[in-house]
Amino acid sequence: MTTIPSNSTEKRAKRRWFLWLATLAIVALVVGKVLVTPRGAPEGKGPKMRAVPVLAGDVGLSDVPVLLSAIGTVEAVESVALRAQASGQVIAVGFQEGQPVTKGQMLYQLDPAAHQAAVKQAEAALARAQAQLAQAKADAQRYQELLAQGFVSRQQAEQMTSSVAALEATVQADRAMVESARVQLSYTTIVSPMAGVAGDRQVDVGNLVRAGDAGPLLVINRVSPMMVSFTVPQGEIDRVRRFQAEEPIRVTVTPRGGRAVTGKVVFLDNAVDPATGTMRLKAQFANDGGALVPGQFADVAVTLTTERNRVVAPAQAVQPSQNGHYAFVVNADQTVSQRPVALERMQGDWAVVGSGLQPGERVVIDGTLQLRDGAKVEIRTDLEPPAPRGNQAKRSRSAR
Repeated sequence: MTTIPSNSTEKRAKRRWFLWLATLAIVALVVGKVLVTPRGAPEGKGPKMRAVPVLAGDVGLSDVPVLLSAIGTVEAVESVALRAQASGQVIAVGFQEGQPVTKGQMLYQLDPAAHQAAVKQAEAALARAQAQLAQAKADAQRYQELLAQGFVSRQQAEQMTSSVAALEATVQADRAMVESARVQLSYTTIVSPMAGVAGDRQVDVGNLVRAGDAGPLLVINRVSPMMVSFTVPQGEIDRVRRFQAEEPIRVTVTPRGGRAVTGKVVFLDNAVDPATGTMRLKAQFANDGGALVPGQFADVAVTLTTERNRVVAPAQAVQPSQNGHYAFVVNADQTVSQRPVALERMQGDWAVVGSGLQPGERVVIDGTLQLRDGAKVEIRTDLEPPAPRGNQAKRSRSAR
């Protein structure tokens, strides 16, 4: 049996400990180097990093409108529901559904026979009363002469005078009956009270209509000009009234699936709806091309005023954070600086900036999730343009 010397065993144990310590030191050195070196460090201050491909946009000066957005309902400036004022059978229709009508145009003709007979009857009653009045006046005149000669009493003469007064009242009543009968006859011809567009025909030839029927015979809408009704929050009322007092507020309306038209505010309600905390406004539009149709829903953009020479940046460039908003500004050496931005409001595709950016600077609008302060970038023009703001984060992550 061979015995290994103890000093040889100790030497091998020391050698193993030395190798372990050397390995741990090398690992610690590598890990420390990785932790100390910042991500996206510029060249010359750490490992050389690949430039991040990004899209960039320009910061500039622009006149920016101050807008309020709402959903509105298109209304006819005038709307008339025609109802029969006389009873009778429809014998003629003088319009086409959905087509323009003019003021005074015949729309429905009712059978006038019964009303013509009523007029003749009233005229006959009037003629009889007028004849009786003429006879009574002659009798009264004769009784006055006989009274002067003493052949009749004063009472008899006064009775004849009273008969004349009664017959005069009868004549007036009969004359009114004639006028009433003629008015009823005129109601048998139903005409348009205004120029507009005819709606759905509710009654056809041969139908019997009666005065006081609940349902209308026809609805006519005046479509030029046209109104759009919408509401604004009660917190905006002061601004709306202030700018409306200076000049009529301009309103742009875009009906769903239609083209935009421009008009002006013509009505501000006198009270706030307590149920919604909003106030109703109406804007008027010429609607010469017929783009607006009563009952449509439309997107409403109210231009309160226009601010001159405001600093604006692409909306995708301004990012939210816990401490506010920021943007990555592209430097002359193709690195980026993360800069805090005072965002006042988003206006469509643009961000109106109070401070933090200057006109002429370039900002990153796509690829921001891959950036850190000081990272090197490559401005690309062959990348897909950024999507609307709601999909920006998704697009940035997919580009990585």
